[in-house]
Amino acid sequence: MIIMKLKYVAIFAFVMFCSVFAHQANAQTSRIYLAGYMGLNTMPDNDFKENTANVSGSYKTNNSLSFAGAIGMRLTRQIRFEGEMSYRKNDFSKLVDNTQIYPAGGEISNMSWFLNGFYDFDQLKWKAKPYLSAGLGLMRFEGSVKPAGNTLQSSDDTAYALGWQLGGGLKYRLNPGLALTGGYRYLSASDFGIGVYDADYSAHEFNVGIEYDLHWKK
Repeated sequence: MIIMKLKYVAIFAFVMFCSVFAHQANAQTSRIYLAGYMGLNTMPDNDFKENTANVSGSYKTNNSLSFAGAIGMRLTRQIRFEGEMSYRKNDFSKLVDNTQIYPAGGEISNMSWFLNGFYDFDQLKWKAKPYLSAGLGLMRFEGSVKPAGNTLQSSDDTAYALGWQLGGGLKYRLNPGLALTGGYRYLSASDFGIGVYDADYSAHEFNVGIEYDLHWKK
């Protein structure tokens, strides 16, 4: 219940922030736009602990696709904010401790709700203009861990965690109302539980996307 309230508070804060500062938007930019992204999600080795056997180590996953949609608002030509929802699912490949490797089945899926801030280097005269991004939000994990052997238990659960991201990339505007983007971001979350497992989460994402302006002002 607390997690759900936090999600609604974040959404309300985003709407209020945009409403208060919308009048500062430069008349030469579109205020509202829609965005869609697709990319490659790759996870480095993340730590885990299996509490019944008191085994600690790292878990490894396969790469996967990620998908995201967002609605954004520009406050100036350089500053904008997005409310984003994204999804990715990675299959477990193995669990590793100091002495043994456990082949593992199952998967970990992640649905995220983020409030992201962007700085566009729009003052540059380049056709492809760089940007930086940072965001905070809520992550919902659904995990199913199925290690081989009898040492570690199988487990599945749903958990919520606070997450953050940092990234950057390039934007190429095809016309005043349409732009292509390509970027990278690092995702991380606070510890969460999958049944008898406690786990860390971090990931690297490489994505391409499109932005469509709902209204453009010359």
